[in-house]
Formats: sequence, C-alpha cells, structure tokens
Amino acid sequence: MDAEHTPETPIDRRPSLETKWALIGTAALVGTIATAMAGWTWVAAILAAGTALAFASVRTARVHRSLRRLTTHVESLPTGSKSTRIDVDCPETARLARAIQRIFDHDAAQGAQVETELDDLRRTLEVIGHGLLVVDAHHRLVRANRVAEVLFCLQPEGWRGRVVEEVVREPAVHDLIRRCLRDGEVAPTELRLGDAARVYLAAAEPLRGARGPQGALLVFDDITRLKRLEALRTDFAANVSHELRTPITSIRGYAETLLGMDKPDQAQVRRFTEIIARNAARLATLIEDILALSFLESPASQRTLEFSSVPIAAVLSEVRETLSPTAEARSVTLACECDPLLCVNGNETLLAQVITNLVSNAITYSPTGATVTVSARVAAEWLSIDVSDHGPGIGAEHLPRLFERFYRVDSARSRELGGTGLGLAIVKHIAKLHGGDVTVASTVGSGSTFSLRIPAGTPRSW
Repeated sequence: MDAEHTPETPIDRRPSLETKWALIGTAALVGTIATAMAGWTWVAAILAAGTALAFASVRTARVHRSLRRLTTHVESLPTGSKSTRIDVDCPETARLARAIQRIFDHDAAQGAQVETELDDLRRTLEVIGHGLLVVDAHHRLVRANRVAEVLFCLQPEGWRGRVVEEVVREPAVHDLIRRCLRDGEVAPTELRLGDAARVYLAAAEPLRGARGPQGALLVFDDITRLKRLEALRTDFAANVSHELRTPITSIRGYAETLLGMDKPDQAQVRRFTEIIARNAARLATLIEDILALSFLESPASQRTLEFSSVPIAAVLSEVRETLSPTAEARSVTLACECDPLLCVNGNETLLAQVITNLVSNAITYSPTGATVTVSARVAAEWLSIDVSDHGPGIGAEHLPRLFERFYRVDSARSRELGGTGLGLAIVKHIAKLHGGDVTVASTVGSGSTFSLRIPAGTPRSW
C-alpha cells in the first residue's frame, strides 16, 4: 500500500479555494451561455461579470502561490541555501523571479571571489617572515599569524577575541599598542622579546575608520642576526685597529730610535733591525689573513673557486714538508695516517691552507718531544681530517667562541708566538665553502683534536 494512503496520513479530499473558484467560474460561464441563448440579456450580463470575477480570482490565487514560493526562497538565502534555481508557473512573477535569480548569482560570485582573496591573504600572512598582530580599539586580538603565535607563545585557537594584555606577556608590546591607538603611527622601535636574547624591530600602524582609529596593526621583524653582524663588524674594526697598532708602533719606535743615533752600535742596530723585520713580517701576515678572510666571506669566492679531485695523501705530504723545520725546531714529531688512494672533490689550495693552519697551531702549542697526528678517513660519505696534539688543552668555556675572528684563549701567549687570531676563522670559512664544518674536542691538560668534515662526493655547484 502506498504511504500516502495509510491511516496515519489521511488524504485531505476538500477542494482548495482555487478549485472552488474555478468550478464556480465554469458554472457561471455555462449559465451565461445558456441565458444568452434564452434571451435574458440582463441576467447574462450578471453571469458574465461573475465569470470574469471567478477567473480573476483563480489568476490571483496562482500569483499569490508564486509569491509565497519566492518569499520562501528568498528567506532561505541567509541560512546558506545553495539552491539557485527558482521554479515558477506564473508569468506575472517570472520577471521578478529572474531578477532575484540574477541578484543571487551575482552575490554568490562575489562571495566566492572574496573567499578566494581571503584565502590568499591568509596564506600570505602565514608564509611571511614577520610576526603580525591585529587588535581592535578595545585591545582585543583580531588576527595573528603563525610567526606571532610562536613569538608570543599563543595557543592557535585560544587567543582570538581576548584582550591582548591577557595573552601577550610583553609590557613593551602593550605600550606600543596604547601609543598607536592614542597618537597614531609609531616609528619602528627595537624591542627585546622572549628571553631577551632576540631583538625585533617593531612597528605599529593605526587602522582608521569613519569614526577614528578602529584598531592597530603591529609588525615584528627579527633583526637578531643583523644586530649580531653589526656587533661583529664593530668588533672586527676595533680588533684590526688594535692588532695593526702594535706592530706599527714597534716599527715606528725602533726606526725613529735608529734615526736618532749619532754613533749607532752595530750590535744594537742589528737587534733593532731584527725587531723591525719581525714586526713587519707579523704585519704582513695579519694583512694577508684579513684579505684571505675577506675573500672567503665574499660572494666572489663562490663564483671563482675551482673544485677538482684532490689526493689527500699528497696534500698531507706537502704540509708535512712545509712544517717539518718548525716541528724539528720544537722537537715535535709529525705523524700522518692516510690511505694513499683517498681523494676528495675540493679546492686543493684551500684544503692545504686548512690543514697547514691546524697542524701549525698543534705544533705551536705542543710541548717539547710531543707528537702531532694527522689522520684522514672517509665515513658515511664524509671526509674527516683530524689533527690531534698533546698540548695544554682548551677550557670548555672557550670552545663556543674558538672560531671567532681575533678570539684568543691566551692573548699574551698567542701574540708572543706570532698568531694573528684569524687562523681558525679562516679554517671555518674554508670548511663552509666546501659544504662542511670544523669542530674541536679538548680536555684541559690532555690536548685537543680539531676535525675538518667535508662531503666526500661532488660539492654543490657554485
């Protein structure tokens, strides 16, 4: 049995108002025709009027029904109805239906475009490298991108709509917002946020509306690395000035002394000349190291350096031959451990300079009769060259800064031994140019081991 005819759903057999008027109109039409045929003109006129009224009522009912359907459809639009087709069976409302249809289609297209633009804006805000905060006139957080969430430790879904003072524990940011809403645009200001180890350049721009500021946009740019580079540049200039002043002062002083002697003693002249020559050599070495470091740090080094297959055993043999007189003068033995067939892709001149610097330092700080060992091996696609000595070792507090320019563990002894303080910085940059790094392991009283690691395969193309 069909569900429409079940006892639970009785059929309403009463004719609708539209049907009643149609029946009345039909009856009136038939009566009019019959009356006219009988010659009763006045009665026919009354019946004709009734017929017209009946059909007009039917038409009105149809228009009313179409209007009800249009009304229902329009009322459903704010609820998110996706139906865009409006079916009407009444010519009088078809034009209105088409107009509503066009409005709905236009709004749907505009909404899709706005949503697309909002998605693009959200993606842009998420990938941008700056932290962004948007607050309203009442200090409530409206928007924050991922960088800002990490910077201020905001829970992804717990900050929206909350007062910024509740979720951002940075008084400097609170003051920035207050000044922006009160005075307008705030000039970029350096702030130390978080653990105060990082520096940010913060700027605030008011979001203006018809009635004045409606909120503020805050931008946080991490300039920690830039500040660190500025500090290094300042320190480098100061250190270079200091390092140059010492030999220049010595050269100038002894030269003026020689010029002021009426009857110079030959032994004294020789001693002064040796001092001048020694300081001039130190000055030349310092200048060469500065120029070498400047070249290694410049983009030009990446474009001009040539890489080829370098036989490591041959490089170690060359370094050993070069430094043997220095080692013999200090009664230090040089030992090399390397596979004769071991090769690596790199720049032979720079690799020889790295090994020379490390072995020279090991000889310099080794006690008389000690052994300096240089070993090379390949493990896990990395070439490792280790230089070990049995010197005094290096304290743990010095290890993090050991490869900084002009950093010395013992400044007085380093200058006495002729060091410029740039050797390990040069080693670090050469290792980076080869796509590797350099590390040190040391124990006070037991010596140190410096390890150069570079890829054993073909280095990246410059």
